[in-house]
Amino acid sequence: KYQEVEFLIVADDMTALRLFESGQVDMLIGIPVLDLPRMAKSKDFKVFEQIINSYLGFNISQAPFNDPRVRSAFAHATDREEIAKILGGGKKASQSWIHSKLRKTKTAVGLGYDVAKARKLLAEAGFPEGKGFPKFTFATNISDENRMLAERLQSMWKTNLGVEADIELETWKTYLSRVRSGNPPTIFRMGIGSTSFEQFDFAYQFVSTSPSNYGKWTNSKYDELVMQASTKSPRELSTAEQGYTSAQKILIENEAAIIPLFESGLPMLLNEKFARLRVNGRSKYLLKDL
Repeated sequence: KYQEVEFLIVADDMTALRLFESGQVDMLIGIPVLDLPRMAKSKDFKVFEQIINSYLGFNISQAPFNDPRVRSAFAHATDREEIAKILGGGKKASQSWIHSKLRKTKTAVGLGYDVAKARKLLAEAGFPEGKGFPKFTFATNISDENRMLAERLQSMWKTNLGVEADIELETWKTYLSRVRSGNPPTIFRMGIGSTSFEQFDFAYQFVSTSPSNYGKWTNSKYDELVMQASTKSPRELSTAEQGYTSAQKILIENEAAIIPLFESGLPMLLNEKFARLRVNGRSKYLLKDL
């Protein structure tokens, strides 16, 4: 048993990786994304499941993204499986906004990858083969992972829809301020982790009055379903589940107000001294077994 564990804050991920590989530290959190394929083959590599989901949000007020057909086209044109594979680190593609570990039913929700349907919807919205579609901005905060994500989405949408996206990578402080401003980028990446392991944590993000509803999408029926589901007693779990599923269908199918991307994992490197370490779904390190 260890009496104490010392955590070091290392600003540069590559420096931190060298410290681990040279035996100067016993555990590494935050493996550089470009090194993930190599380190995933190491006996020290481990991924802990996290109750965290990432999504693409829209500025609903900006035409042509005020048209659900356009948003649905982008959802169908986004290959989540490929994105999760490219980014690695234990990510799992997800069409559902609510994390799979919290859902009590296997009812399928969301818009799957379907290029033909995406092109049909975009044509119905007045942009056959992307002709006449205005150039738009995809923004996120600066990181190697986000750069890879942005470039892959840019290429994917160009190939599948014939549209052009400009990429803007900003510091986290600048980006977060912009997203929260009431006039966010046309398309932006965000995510959330569950604090209570309840479906409500995810569903509430897009209730009209939620401060995290950055795209300012509103739907009174969605609000009603979420708030009703949140007040159900433990004996009414099936009714609550139906409410959350119906709400999700409004959010990510009928309205395509967001595009769920993937569920995140926490990739780490642990030498044999830390082999018994456990991390829960809220990134809390359980050190008592060390």
